[in-house]
Amino acid sequence: MTLRDQRGAAVAPVAVTGVGMLTPFGEGLEPLWEALFGDRTALRERPGFPGGASGVVPGREAWHRPGRVRRLALDAGRQALGEARLPREHLARTGLCLGTIVGEAGHGLRCQDPGLSPARRAALRAAWSWGTLARRVARRLELGGVVIPVSTACASGADALGLAAAEIAAGRAPAMVAGGTEAVTPFQWQGFRRLGALDPGGVHPFDARRAGTGLGEGACFCVLEEESQARKRRAPILGRVLGWGTAADALSLAAPDPAGRGLARAARAALRQAGRSPEEVSFVVAHATGTPTNDRSEALALREVFGARLPGLPVTALKGATGHCFGASAAIEAAVALACLRHGSIPPVVGLRDLDPGLVVQPARQRPRQVGPGVALALASGLGGQNTALVLGGAR
Repeated sequence: MTLRDQRGAAVAPVAVTGVGMLTPFGEGLEPLWEALFGDRTALRERPGFPGGASGVVPGREAWHRPGRVRRLALDAGRQALGEARLPREHLARTGLCLGTIVGEAGHGLRCQDPGLSPARRAALRAAWSWGTLARRVARRLELGGVVIPVSTACASGADALGLAAAEIAAGRAPAMVAGGTEAVTPFQWQGFRRLGALDPGGVHPFDARRAGTGLGEGACFCVLEEESQARKRRAPILGRVLGWGTAADALSLAAPDPAGRGLARAARAALRQAGRSPEEVSFVVAHATGTPTNDRSEALALREVFGARLPGLPVTALKGATGHCFGASAAIEAAVALACLRHGSIPPVVGLRDLDPGLVVQPARQRPRQVGPGVALALASGLGGQNTALVLGGAR
């Protein structure tokens, strides 16, 4: 089944030919994969970030150095292009869709410092812009196609993948590099702390004791291509983007819809675009921030979409291991979903021990779970009521 337009007509299949990522476990998918299946977390309390647990990318410069978010994106983008083996002559027509929430805004705030020179103040002010960040990454990766910055809260990485797939399906780009990037800084740390959304004990998705989230950082980018082009050049096909759906709660700047109606609409829209039914979903990668309200509303959204099938539907989640990586989270989760499709199994939910009996979901706990053929549904929700869903397929 191929990606479809709003009228249901089939459009060009979109293949994923390369994935690159950095997470609190290190570079590439393998260390994250081993940690997930080993039921390990990277979250701990760190100096300068009191009152919560966080995970940072090892071996990279500290958060207070400007340009960290850009460097994470560049490293992940180069990994993805390397795996895709995209010829250099293709780069001139390849675009970039970059998702981020904060980007370099934490450093941009320093432009108010009265001791800075006018030139330095102007440079920091420019770095604040999501567009500047995206253009700098595209230039360093030598991408000559369209550049699209995306900032849709915690769904940014998923929306970047969806927008990139739409560009390819519409014939506007033969290939796109798409994903998200984010670093942990005091800027977002204080925001989540003031919301009372941090749990010093880590992240416990769907757990009866869950009390908040933890912050992570990283970057994940995928190379998306029109499938016929990928096959013609014998590129590795790691999976497919089959459907993308978005919906807004239009309810609150911080709280999700308690009934999960916006997320359910996004999931149905993605399935409809993919031409798939809920019965064809083999597993779900949940957003699962570990906050009481988010996990409850997400469980209700899943019940609305899957009905009586939900108690037996395999569900996994990543934030208990990585923390909430903001604009990069949904892209990381999509990449893991593609790997799960290839391997036929999903990892246990790190941090989940005692399932909240009030939730209908039955996530994988403490051991992996085998999954059958079908498609994956990856969900993302963000502050302000943004909801996004991706339907992902494996390689034929």
